[in-house]
This record gives sequence, C-alpha cells and structure tokens, in this order.
Amino acid sequence: MKTQNKYTIAIDLDCTLCQSIRRNKPEDILKVKPFNDKVEIVKNLKKRGHTIVIFTRRGILEKGRELTIEWLKKYKIPYDKLITEKPHFDLLWDDRAFSAYQSGITYQSIEIHAKFINEQMQKNKIKK
Repeated sequence: MKTQNKYTIAIDLDCTLCQSIRRNKPEDILKVKPFNDKVEIVKNLKKRGHTIVIFTRRGILEKGRELTIEWLKKYKIPYDKLITEKPHFDLLWDDRAFSAYQSGITYQSIEIHAKFINEQMQKNKIKK
C-alpha cells in the first residue's frame, strides 16, 4: 500500500538500526546484528513509497563504506542513498529530528511526524 505523501526519511545506523560498532574497528561492521523491529519499520516505510537515506560516520573507517553496503545487503535493509561522511557530533538539534530512543516508534508514527513537520513548514512558508 502506497501513501499519498512521500517523504525522504534519513536514518542513522549505529544505535538506531543496530548496536554501535567499536571505533576504529571496521571488522566489527559485519559482526553487529540489526535491531529487527527497526529494520521492519524501514522495510514498511520503503514499501509505502518513501525515500530511505541511510547515514553513518562509518566512512571514516578503512573500507567502512564497502563493509556497510555489504552489511545492508546481508540484512536486506532497503535504502535509496547511503551517506557515510556525516560530521561527528554529540547531539543533533534539528527541526526534523526523531529520536531513536523514543519508545513506540512505528512506520505510522514516522509518517505522522513527517506530515506534521511538512505542514508546519508550509504554514510558516519554510522551503524544504
């Protein structure tokens, strides 16, 4: 089933879709297991026609991008774009953020949140 509104949803990997890998240990990328409930959310969002962007800082590791692509294939995690050069930060303060630590996350709650943000942007005439 497709939704009327299509959104681009950016999703972090470590501590969001899987446990965090150890710093400077690219071989850990293939060892870490995904959070299956979160992967199902991503699969549902993709099935519903949303664009999925996976972003991670793994690109700083030797072969980090290649190993991440292999990991995503291994666990059949759908995505449209992979960004592996995100900046380091300890906290992201963003007008479009949705915390991985928030309970009760479903594909429906993500769609509702995206719709709300989109409506607020339109109401305040903020360009995407």
